[in-house]
Amino acid sequence: METLRNYFTLLAALDIDEWSRLWSEDCVQVMPFAVGSLPGEVRGRDAVRDLYDGMARQYRTLRFDDLTLYPATDPDQVLALWKPRGELTDGTEYSNENIAMFEFGADGLIARFTEYFNPAGVGDRFVPKETS
Repeated sequence: METLRNYFTLLAALDIDEWSRLWSEDCVQVMPFAVGSLPGEVRGRDAVRDLYDGMARQYRTLRFDDLTLYPATDPDQVLALWKPRGELTDGTEYSNENIAMFEFGADGLIARFTEYFNPAGVGDRFVPKETS
């Protein structure tokens, strides 16, 4: 549970380098409702960090309202519900409702993260832009 509290605190602070240390090297993030160029699956800590670094650069502020954590019967799993809210650098607001299952490895790091969210308004909004 402490790892998840740190997860949301660091992500709200947009501290992606420190936040990425909560993930195992061979982690997997699954987003079944991904749309546009947002990948449905991301493998490996570096790939997760790169995806979220691109997203974080698009926020001025970010917070997570109504965060609720539910330990599962398996001690290595936690179900989380939250409402992300943020102001983007283009002046628009982002809000959604999310639910996810976090699964942890023996080292206590995030091994698998399956996240469900409303895809409306997400699309290509948070996909890192190619640099040339």
